[in-house]
Formats: sequence, C-alpha cells, structure tokens
Amino acid sequence: MTSTQQPKQELPKLARRSRRLAYVRERLAGVDQVVLGPNNVFTVRRGFFYRSGGSAEQLAQRVREAFPEATVLDAGEVWKEFVGGAPLQRQSHWYVKFTL
Repeated sequence: MTSTQQPKQELPKLARRSRRLAYVRERLAGVDQVVLGPNNVFTVRRGFFYRSGGSAEQLAQRVREAFPEATVLDAGEVWKEFVGGAPLQRQSHWYVKFTL
C-alpha cells in the first residue's frame, strides 16, 4: 500500500462521522461549534461576550427540542476574560454534551 492510499475500512467510518456532525449542525443552526468526541458524545458550544439573557440551560433545551431522543450528559458555562482571536474553547461559552 502506498502512502496515498487509505485503508478501505476507514473511509466509510469517516463518512459516517462527517454525516453525523453535519446532521447535528443542521438541526442546531446558530451554535458556534459541534464536536464528536469519544464514545459518540457530541459537544455543542455557543460563545458569548454578554449573556443577554442566554444560559446553558437554554442551549440544553434547544438540544432536547431538536433531538428528543438525546441524552444530555452535561451542560454548563465557561467564563474567560476576553482575548481577541482566541479559539472558542478559550473564550466565554455555553456547552452541552449529549449522546444520540
């Protein structure tokens, strides 16, 4: 096998993963980040500078409405001081971890 060839068994796995991520992004329009981690746990994040009445519970409710079959494992808020250009994980954000 040359370095440019992929093992045949890995390609369908990657395709399934990308389809699941696209499906969650489509159903939860407006979230800033969707990550599929180990054990098929999705993490969605929505960043904020001002809370403006938003909360992690509201984001969790959006997940429950979009995916009634979802099991919400964790939801919360991360507060960080503003640093321009920092990635979302290092900025203030709400997050919800769930499985489908």
